[in-house]
Amino acid sequence: MKRFLIIRLSHLGDIILTEPVVRSISETWPDAEIDFLTKSSYRDVVDLFSGIDKVLTLDIPGNDSSILGLLSKLRAMSLQRYDATIDLHGNLRSWLAKYQIRSRQVVTYHKNRFARSNAVRRKLHAPAIHTVDLYLSALKKLNVPCVSRVPTIELSPSRQDKKSASSESSRYIVFAVGASHPTKHFPLDQWVELGMELWDSLHAQIVVVEEEQWQYLNVFDELVDAGHAKIVTGLPIKSLANLIAGSLLTISNDSGIMHLSAALGVPTVGLFGPTHPVLGFSPLGGLSRAVSVDAECSPCSLHGESPCYREERFCFTRMRNDVIMRTIKGVLQGAGI
Repeated sequence: MKRFLIIRLSHLGDIILTEPVVRSISETWPDAEIDFLTKSSYRDVVDLFSGIDKVLTLDIPGNDSSILGLLSKLRAMSLQRYDATIDLHGNLRSWLAKYQIRSRQVVTYHKNRFARSNAVRRKLHAPAIHTVDLYLSALKKLNVPCVSRVPTIELSPSRQDKKSASSESSRYIVFAVGASHPTKHFPLDQWVELGMELWDSLHAQIVVVEEEQWQYLNVFDELVDAGHAKIVTGLPIKSLANLIAGSLLTISNDSGIMHLSAALGVPTVGLFGPTHPVLGFSPLGGLSRAVSVDAECSPCSLHGESPCYREERFCFTRMRNDVIMRTIKGVLQGAGI
């Protein structure tokens, strides 16, 4: 029996995009044992995948742990031997992991950093290699064919939360208004206008999801008071997946929730501002679309972390709601809704 170790330590979206790698190995070698190494905070994300035998977790060095503690845990893991270790992260910690853990063969995916950095520097908008395809290219060295390049998560009946909003008879649309960097946030006033338009056209309640009850969520008070929206914060990943799975549609900033929704097969619209689909992180699947106005200053950084240097964020302010609504209607028609 073959044994594989996949390494991707973070983040939500990046981990979800590794699912086609897991599925390709699992379907090529149905009897293989596939372990996945990630940060402890992302264990529940990997648990959503089919085909994983064991989730191994690390506490990344910081205030509560040391690099020596990390090495100690990796040495303990080295008692297990793998036929192949697949590094889908490509940083110092994953390097330490893959060379501390015994494996007959080690492969690392190519980040395509030069091409992505070039797209940022020259403001290119031409199609580029998707991150999923970069992950899958690592399997070529192991002679593992690609089964599918679309991440897929199927929630088992045991994972369904009968008390979640997904079990309600009401129609609802998920707004994922957060992102890793504030510059990636679609303007709040435009979110509110979009929510009003969707209520008028579809009579579907808006469910705004966020990690915490941030003060800025008060902009939705008018919609909430009218019964057209509600705010849901702090959901564990499995409960969030249940919520999204029961929705008509997810509209999201460029974030991990966007990829989670697309992997669940829910119609998904991703709003790209300072980042751009050219960087390889657009949502995948027949019911998913990325919206970008191709602003001349975008992409302005690899992950959207750089502050905007212009008088306004043209990458978002030029993204009119009528353009987003046309995209929404297209994905809903494709879903037969």
